[in-house]
Amino acid sequence: MTQEQATTRKKKSKREKKKKFNSVIGALFVLGVGLLLGYILFGGGAVSDSEGEHIISGSKKLSNTTAQKTGDEIEGQIRDIIYIPDDESVVAISFINSQQALDTLTSGEGSLLAEAQIGDYYVVFENRAILYRDSLNKIINYAPIIR
Repeated sequence: MTQEQATTRKKKSKREKKKKFNSVIGALFVLGVGLLLGYILFGGGAVSDSEGEHIISGSKKLSNTTAQKTGDEIEGQIRDIIYIPDDESVVAISFINSQQALDTLTSGEGSLLAEAQIGDYYVVFENRAILYRDSLNKIINYAPIIR
């Protein structure tokens, strides 16, 4: 085997390892988002405080408070900021309206929600997850969902 063939083989091996590593990271991210959504959607549909008040809603129909907008309004504001194909729908929208809700979301997710604050929305589309701050009308963080 010539030195050129050996170099080519090493480069190919490195590419394959990098590809495998990226696949593992993507799978772990999807698993984390899936677990969080499963908890929110199937764990009673919402997390409640001691008085039973909704602090995280797991669907586009959010509980009604004066500071909170509807899921359709939030989705529209996000689509005005960043291009998301029309055929990509929202899987879940979570409104963070208390410290307990913030702690619940940030304990199950790593860097995507590191900058989350009370009043933010965590919006999961079919192919992306977004942390949106309505008070600034800005996307604070964004992550693609790799399948």
